[in-house]
Amino acid sequence: MDSNLDTNNWEDDSHQSMKEQRGTFLLTLSILSWVWIGIQLISTLFTYMRGPGPLVDSLTLIEDATSEQSLDNPFMASLMEGSLDTIRKTIENFSAINIGNMIALLIGGLGVYMMFNLKKTGFGLYVLYCAGIAGVNIYFLGGFSFIFDAFISLAFIIMYGVNLKRMNA
Repeated sequence: MDSNLDTNNWEDDSHQSMKEQRGTFLLTLSILSWVWIGIQLISTLFTYMRGPGPLVDSLTLIEDATSEQSLDNPFMASLMEGSLDTIRKTIENFSAINIGNMIALLIGGLGVYMMFNLKKTGFGLYVLYCAGIAGVNIYFLGGFSFIFDAFISLAFIIMYGVNLKRMNA
């Protein structure tokens, strides 16, 4: 038996089904991404439909509670003021934040779908989605409001990047 023949078969993906070409890791990443994006899209849509009223109510409740108690700890006072400031900015830019996030989430969902179908273009859309979510948060809410999302996004970009070799143009 010719060993070159065996090596050529490993390098030639044309005889493999799409499921075999995709592999378990890319399938798992796609499912996790769809679940995350789906939950975020539904949450954002319901938040947008409810309007800023619940945020205004929360802001009023928190402001009343903090005015009744004096915060002797400067760190806690600073943390509370930062949180109130973020809620105020969210109320002021409510529509823009939610619409921007919904657009970015739809782009992300499309990108994941394309990568699931082994299209490299989906990776670019996924990176655009990650940048869009971060950009909306930084622009409207300030620098530190996106740290968790940025960390998770970077991890998924790296994991999808590792799978680019499985994808076609």
